[in-house]
Amino acid sequence: MNHLAAAQSLRSLLADHGLGDAPLEDFVDVMALCREDLLDDGDVLCHESRPGKEMWFLLDGSVAVSKKNYDGTPHHLADLHAPTIIGHMTLIDGAPRSATVTAAGTIKVATLSKPAFDQLVLETGGAGDLMRRLLISSLNEQLGRGNIALQRVIAGEEVELDPETQDIAEHELLRTTASFDGFG
Repeated sequence: MNHLAAAQSLRSLLADHGLGDAPLEDFVDVMALCREDLLDDGDVLCHESRPGKEMWFLLDGSVAVSKKNYDGTPHHLADLHAPTIIGHMTLIDGAPRSATVTAAGTIKVATLSKPAFDQLVLETGGAGDLMRRLLISSLNEQLGRGNIALQRVIAGEEVELDPETQDIAEHELLRTTASFDGFG
């Protein structure tokens, strides 16, 4: 893996989170703990309800996020585009994956294992600070998106729903929960 190129992509992600001021060497240190993976269109990065042992920095391309409803029918929730992070929640709380993430075209990811993640978040200074700042910023963004989505669903609460509208409302609730899980 070209750690410098991957670090610059990660720096771009952090700039989106207002954190692009960290030294480039901290980004390189994070990328040095990752392995680069290329996935083809339709390859699944992670499956809903399964345990997770890694997270990803999406460096190039896009992924589709889906979640199953009560009867097992998958619903498309969001498309995520590089640069972004994927799958970090399971490393934080140990819960199973909240959604399925599938490559939409060829993608390049930097894969960070659970042991490397743990090493980073416990590290003082440098790359550890960078990782913690990214996680806090990402979680804050997730809560904000989730709150907005929930407010939209609540605003439509007084409407009597026909079966088709009920399906739409169910889909919106799935999207809302996905927002809190980091997708959407």
